[in-house]
Amino acid sequence: MPTFQLKPEFLTQAVSVDVEGTAPSIAALTANQAPGAQPVTIASENISVSGGTTVHFKSIGPGVTFNAGESAEIEILPNAASLTQEITSGLDLAGEFASALTFPAVAGSHYGLLRWGYDIGAAVSGSVALAPEASLKFAADGSRAGLYAVVRLIPDGPGCADIVRDLV
Repeated sequence: MPTFQLKPEFLTQAVSVDVEGTAPSIAALTANQAPGAQPVTIASENISVSGGTTVHFKSIGPGVTFNAGESAEIEILPNAASLTQEITSGLDLAGEFASALTFPAVAGSHYGLLRWGYDIGAAVSGSVALAPEASLKFAADGSRAGLYAVVRLIPDGPGCADIVRDLV
């Protein structure tokens, strides 16, 4: 897993970026093999950024912590149950989302899935001296997440390369 250290001039501490990923299933793609009863993960990657410690800016007093993540995958799945599981994988409210997703169970078919998502959050806190006896303390945080998916029902027959070409 490669790790990158970002050290912008205005930061007093480093921010780490971890990149993880799996290689595509080259055999299934190059031979254009028809998918079978097991899921075929064509590509999967995850990127996460986090400030594990509070980042202090030189020009202002408060500290800022943050996190961000991104993931994407292309898969060929054999049934509706595995499709729902892959779409909701890693979500905080996976059970609630899974119950809201309904895909038909169609014999003699597979599902193509292109899924990507992100999450980002930050928190800031600090204090400002107002007088020798008084200070103002403050804190705020916020976050945002998103998940997107493209799903195609594909009748048996096409190979993995054909399915991916039609999906993307």
